[in-house]
Order: sequence, then structure tokens, then C-alpha cells
Amino acid sequence: MRNKNYRILLIFVTILSLLSLCAEHVFSQEKGISKASTVPPDSMISDFDARLALARILFYHTQTLDEALNEYNALLREHPFNTQIIDELSQVYIQQKKYREALELLTAFLKRKPDDYTIKITLGRVYLAMKDYNKALELFNEIISQKVVDSELY
Repeated sequence: MRNKNYRILLIFVTILSLLSLCAEHVFSQEKGISKASTVPPDSMISDFDARLALARILFYHTQTLDEALNEYNALLREHPFNTQIIDELSQVYIQQKKYREALELLTAFLKRKPDDYTIKITLGRVYLAMKDYNKALELFNEIISQKVVDSELY
């Protein structure tokens, strides 16, 4: 039954994504915008996009954390250097209070990409959740000192 529900949810996410794409196309035609300028030929929703959307739905909307964790881990096996997956998987670990797993995931990623401030921010959040305020403060100060220009950072 669980596998059937998963497949139904994946189909639902794919359909929603396609409907959004169609709505964007109709809107662009109504506004007289060239189809070529708004919908590139490769804009079809990929399996990756649908599965990432499914993982987000499982985590953020249904709070089905174990299933979200499974989906994020499957995506991570296929895309081990994807910052977005690492960040969102860490959020699931934080929600489940699996701080050690989050720390291991984030620090391993930072060894490969030491300047990724998005992952550093998430690591700082893990330290905050663990009440290790000194490490969190040290990390946040390091990020600020890098003078990253990104509105989402602040």
C-alpha cells in the first residue's frame, strides 16, 4: 500500500509540474510573449525535478520524515554533489534530531566544496540545534567575514 501511495504522489507531483508549465505557456501567449523566450525546448520536468518535489512534499507538507529521508538519500546517491539535496536532507535530519548524521553529511560535503556558504549556514543551524553556540557563532562569523552577496543569506 505504501509503495502504491508513493507512486500516486509521484504521478501527482509530475502532473502538477506539467500543469504549471502549461499555465506558463498559456500566460505567455495571452501576454504576447514569444513561446521561445519563455519555454525552452528542454523545459519538460525531469525525473530529478519530480522526485525532488516529492521529497519536499513528504517533508514540508505531510511531515512524513522517514519517507522524505528515503527519497532524499536516493537522490543523493544519484547526485552526490548537489548542494540543494545536501541542504534539504540535512533539514530532515535536524527535524528528526539526528544531528550527528547531519554533521557528518555537511562536513563531508564541505571537504569537497569548502566555500559553499549555503551548507555552512545549515551546519551552523545544526550547531544551534545541538546548543553548541560557540561553534555556531564561529561559523556564522566566518560566513559574514567572507562578505557573500546574497539576499537569502541575510
